[in-house]
Amino acid sequence: MLNVNFLQLCGGVMNLNYIKTPQKFVQPDLFSSENFIYANLDAEFPLFFDTLVHWQFNENLFYLVSKDLSHLIVSGYGVHLSKKSERLIIKDNKKCIYELPFFRLKTVAIMSKGIGISSDLIEEFSKAQINLSFHDFSAKPHSLLQSLCFSQHADLKRRQILAQNSKTGISFMAAVVCGKISNQAAVLKYCVKNIKPDKNINIHKLQTAKEACAQMQQCYNQCLALSRNISDIFEARQKFMGYEGTAARIYWNAISAIISEKIEFSGRQTKPLPKDAVNTLLNYGYGILYSKIWSAAIIAGLDPYVGFLHTDQSGKPALIFDLIEEFRAPIVDRAVIAFIMLNRNIQITQNLLDIKTREKFSEKIIEQLTSAQYYEGQKVMVSDIILSQARKLVAFIEERQKEYSTFSFKW
Repeated sequence: MLNVNFLQLCGGVMNLNYIKTPQKFVQPDLFSSENFIYANLDAEFPLFFDTLVHWQFNENLFYLVSKDLSHLIVSGYGVHLSKKSERLIIKDNKKCIYELPFFRLKTVAIMSKGIGISSDLIEEFSKAQINLSFHDFSAKPHSLLQSLCFSQHADLKRRQILAQNSKTGISFMAAVVCGKISNQAAVLKYCVKNIKPDKNINIHKLQTAKEACAQMQQCYNQCLALSRNISDIFEARQKFMGYEGTAARIYWNAISAIISEKIEFSGRQTKPLPKDAVNTLLNYGYGILYSKIWSAAIIAGLDPYVGFLHTDQSGKPALIFDLIEEFRAPIVDRAVIAFIMLNRNIQITQNLLDIKTREKFSEKIIEQLTSAQYYEGQKVMVSDIILSQARKLVAFIEERQKEYSTFSFKW
């Protein structure tokens, strides 16, 4: 049995208060608010629900399951995960409380210490290519199960390394920065589309967003022009990072204006550990997203440590930092803004989100990951788009595709 020990985190979604009665389960109906009784069932039998589900068995134990049962977040002392036939079994103090079919699962995130995992389950995850990630106190992933069942393409890794200092690398860096700027601008437009200019504060928000989008468009155009007229990879990287940094400052200033009535936010901060609510929420959301990006890179056969825009550093997954850029704004930033604008109670304890805030905010991140976005002419789940983008990079590196195009958020 693998025992996970690190600081307590949790996740949560829709609060379904299960009332255990002899031979019955009572569940509040989500639409009528009336109790629906599952009769003639053994009280120990774990039920399956094709809906967003959140359980709380005690103050430290939470489970979050996405609507399609593909994403699971587990947090709680004394919890044990194991395998039974073709199902994942979740036990609390040796008592089976839930089961999930392996064929639906894509990712499992372990978000607290004191969770046991059987070796049989780890083997099944490897065979079924189910991503198992382990996160620290701020939701940043520190470990990821990598299956030896994934084919290791030595030729792809050689090509990836060679592409770092080639025209391919320059083209990819430009796409990453342009894609990030474009999605940041789209999030700004999304945030203000329903704001009515009926009072001075709203007029200021609209004007700030409009000016920000215009300035970010200039950064986008400069980045695109540079990619066509530069051959020195080191000079290109420096200038691309400069455009990205300029656009980011403009973007976060506009976000600060948009949420100013709800919360004080002076700008993006990563180090030292931020103390304000907005940056703490952002870091938590990015932590969950990192594990999804990392998993996609491994499945696609990419080397997470060989980056393009972000240079190689010992122990730093530079490529993951590259691939996450196009997804930060539409997945995490948008979730943070919505969380704040809905007047959620945000509590910080020792520079960390408290347990209730983590519950509620985890819901928003999972909702974004399982939502459908238009992608190459059809609606696709965001978590699947992430994997498709990693595979698109592989095709570009192997010269099976002429260019790398980023995911574009439709606001």
